[in-house]
Amino acid sequence: MKLIIDIPAETVNKIKDNVMFTGSISSDIRWDVTSAIVNGIPLEPQPKTGNWIPVSERLPEDNTKVIVTRDATYKEKVIITWYQDKEHGFLCGLVTAWQPLPEPYEPQEREDNE
Repeated sequence: MKLIIDIPAETVNKIKDNVMFTGSISSDIRWDVTSAIVNGIPLEPQPKTGNWIPVSERLPEDNTKVIVTRDATYKEKVIITWYQDKEHGFLCGLVTAWQPLPEPYEPQEREDNE
């Protein structure tokens, strides 16, 4: 059996970069590709959740859970973590930028017009 799927160039480049940096494909990329194959879902870039704020410009409010981009020396660059305060900083090491968590998903009611 031959399986052909259309993978956007952006995803292919992300896979190449991940393999070159870590020597393997990260679990989130493996999941995206596997899910697309099994479910026949086209791979699309994830929607942007917000704007990154460099830590050199501004820090989050004390005791806040945020999404961060860590220094390139870490295997997983984007994670969710806590920012304590100016004295203790982030709980995950060297952070270059952050953004607030997005609002939680709220299902919308469907109107059946049939």
